[in-house]
Amino acid sequence: MRVELAGKLATVETELMVWMAVHGHLQLALRHPENEGPSAEWIRQFVKEIGEMLVREGILSQAELDFANYVEQTEQMRRM
Repeated sequence: MRVELAGKLATVETELMVWMAVHGHLQLALRHPENEGPSAEWIRQFVKEIGEMLVREGILSQAELDFANYVEQTEQMRRM
């Protein structure tokens, strides 16, 4: 996966199941009430891209990703 932050690119290669774990852990970390600001927005975008890649690669179905996104949106609304 290629990631661009601050105009710099980084490529990280690992097993798809590791990406699935990263996706879940980052979603959980984003639930923390003090995890706000510009870096949290970058990570939300990164999580979205990881999720899309997991669907493309057949690790998650679109329905599974939609449900995970629904859970995250529900958690965000609950904190407000």
